[in-house]
Amino acid sequence: APAVGPSEDAWSPVDTPPPDVPRGYQPLASAVLSCSPQELYGILFSGPGAELYTQQHREIGRQWDLVATGWRRAGGTAAAPAAAAPAEDRSLLGPASVFEYVLGQPLPGSYSRLLTFWNPKKGSAPDTRCVQRQQFCVFRGGVLLFATAMNMLDIPFKDCFTVNTLWRVEPGPAPGTTSVAINLKVNFVRAAMGVGGIIASRSAADSRAFFVSFLANVEAHLAAARTQAGAPLPAPLPTPAAPRGARPAPAGSSRAPPLVSPFAAASGALAPGAGGGGGGGGGGGGQAPLRQTLPAWKQLRALVVFAIFAFTLLHQ
Repeated sequence: APAVGPSEDAWSPVDTPPPDVPRGYQPLASAVLSCSPQELYGILFSGPGAELYTQQHREIGRQWDLVATGWRRAGGTAAAPAAAAPAEDRSLLGPASVFEYVLGQPLPGSYSRLLTFWNPKKGSAPDTRCVQRQQFCVFRGGVLLFATAMNMLDIPFKDCFTVNTLWRVEPGPAPGTTSVAINLKVNFVRAAMGVGGIIASRSAADSRAFFVSFLANVEAHLAAARTQAGAPLPAPLPTPAAPRGARPAPAGSSRAPPLVSPFAAASGALAPGAGGGGGGGGGGGGQAPLRQTLPAWKQLRALVVFAIFAFTLLHQ
């Protein structure tokens, strides 16, 4: 499980409209999820939702050593949001908040945290530590914006770019649904010696595959939680029953007795054709009573006694 600090976040919409997605961000993944935006906040973005969020990094991205600070209230100035992270978090954002860096403005009523992890080797790039600052705010109409800015510490050109995402989470087309749209920008803060295009295209491809699976996993989690919470107890397994008015099988019949579910037997259900304990001989509804068969040893003993008796009669 990831290390997660205590949080002070809450679903507390501010009375302002959400900013638009800035220029330069490309659509990455989208989905309509079967929950409300506030429910999605509770299971994914909130402090307690950090487990489901970081689980996607572990299972899809194969990342490890995930550590998330708790959410801290961010002020409306540039310096306050960055205070949620350690002073030397080695983020390329410096004193700027994520919203300042991604949206171009600090926003009051938001919350900030820091996520750090190891990312596995890809191609010629080695395993690398990653520093990702995150910030979210809920706006008028229940629209949640969630922004991240990440830089990697152990790769070539590590000081040249950040990988930014901006999530827009809003009420979906039907009641009880949520539309999620994730946008990406590989933001270069200095020249990458002619390989910027390669870095941007690879980052976009990797991120697209990651977030498509991410959203699919969240929807699967919602479906499983709903089934577990709302499904009735399993119905008893059906047991074979003789048709009404059916005659009992002849004594010489070779037909095998009907199978009875072991679960039904364990629950006390009678085999087909067995009369109820309190119904007397006529309470079986016309069904043949069960034929009691002696154990083999009793049959053998009776046969021996009969043979001795017959031998004695013949020799008198």
